[in-house]
Amino acid sequence: MTIRNSGLTERSVITTTNFIPVGKKLFFYVAGEYDVAKPGGQADAGLSYAFVNGRWAVSSRVELQGLYHRGRSYDARTLTQDQIDGRPIDPRLLTGFLYESAGGRVTVEVARGVRVFAGYASDRGNRDEGSTGRITAGFHASNVFRSGVDVTVSDNRIDRPEGAYDSWYASVGRSFGGKVYVSLDYATALSVLRFTGGDGVVVESRPRTKRFSLNGSVNVGRSVSLLFTAERGTDDFATDLRGNLGLSFRF
Repeated sequence: MTIRNSGLTERSVITTTNFIPVGKKLFFYVAGEYDVAKPGGQADAGLSYAFVNGRWAVSSRVELQGLYHRGRSYDARTLTQDQIDGRPIDPRLLTGFLYESAGGRVTVEVARGVRVFAGYASDRGNRDEGSTGRITAGFHASNVFRSGVDVTVSDNRIDRPEGAYDSWYASVGRSFGGKVYVSLDYATALSVLRFTGGDGVVVESRPRTKRFSLNGSVNVGRSVSLLFTAERGTDDFATDLRGNLGLSFRF
C-alpha cells in the first residue's frame, strides 16, 4: 500500500499474515507491517507492527503459548501536510512508539470441554511509561451439561505504579439450530486509544470502565453470514451505546 500527497509519500507499507507449522505440535501465527519508506518522509522506516503467537501442544491436554505484540503509530498525514504548508515539524510526531507486550500462558484440559489457563505478561503502553506486570487466569467450558451453552471467564490482574486493579471478562454463548450463535459478554477495566493534539495517539487505561455487549452471527446458506453487535459502555467520563451490523461472504 502506498499513499502519496502532492508528490510526497505519506505511507508506503508492506503487510503480511502467516501461519507457520513446525512439525505436528508447534505452530506460529505471525503478522507484520513494514514501512518501506519513512512515514511522512521524516519518521523512522522499518517494522511498525509485529504480532507473533506461538503454540506448542505438549500433550493432548496441555498447551503452552507464547505471545509478542508491538506497534507504532505515526501521524503521517500531519507530517506530510506540515511540509507542504511550510510549517516546522513537531519532533514529538517523529516518535511513534505505541505499545509492546510479551508473555506466556499454559492451558490444561481438566475435563472434556473444560479448559483452565494461567499466564504472565509484561506490558508497556506509550513511550513515556515503564513496563507493568499482568497475571491472567481463567477457564473456558463448552457445551456445559450438554446444554449447548459455552462459558468463558478470565481475570487480568494488572500491577501499575499507582496501584493494582483487575480486568474481568465473562462470556456466555449458545448456538441455535446450527445456524445462529449468540453471546452475551461483560468486560471491565478497558483501555482506549485517545487522540492528542501534538503526540498523535496514546493508550489510556480506564480501570473503572464496564461494558456489556450482545454479539451474534446468522448463517444464511453456505457462504453468507450476518453479523451483529450491540454494546453499552460506561466509565467516569461518558456512556457509549454502539451497534454494528455486517455481512460476510465466503468465496
